[in-house]
Amino acid sequence: MDYVEITNKKDLLSRYADDYSRLKKMIDGLPEKVIDFVPDLADAWSLREQIAHLMDTEIRAFVRYRNAILDPGVDLKLGGGDVNASNTLLKYNTQDLDDALEVIRLLRKITVQHVSGMTDDEIARYGIKHPDMGQINLRMVLSIYTQHVDKHLELVRRNIELFEKRKV
Repeated sequence: MDYVEITNKKDLLSRYADDYSRLKKMIDGLPEKVIDFVPDLADAWSLREQIAHLMDTEIRAFVRYRNAILDPGVDLKLGGGDVNASNTLLKYNTQDLDDALEVIRLLRKITVQHVSGMTDDEIARYGIKHPDMGQINLRMVLSIYTQHVDKHLELVRRNIELFEKRKV
């Protein structure tokens, strides 16, 4: 997925803060059988596994955002390796959805509160060195993570549609 920098601070923080609500709204009220449904597609995950993965990436995002401020230009170490191995090793299929969503909500809240008080110059000055993208500023870091949620919301929608279309 190609990521684009969301340049307007207000738009960026609004989207970043709203990701939790969008996730919560999409899965609220879904029965467990939908939440745990894995489509018959290569590398498909259940909704529960996707939310657990998002929680993990949110924790990494929070640490990266803090490192971007404490040590501007620090080299970014990508991910946790193989995401399918992480899914298995960390048992994403057993993750409590409410707990995972609460972690996402709290980390996003803390980040938005902090970044809201920063100037545009500070947001541009703080950043990390991405191994594929080179030096990226804090605005781009946050843009990447909100667009990552967008990607998973598409997969959640797909799973729900495939569940509803399956032959029972």
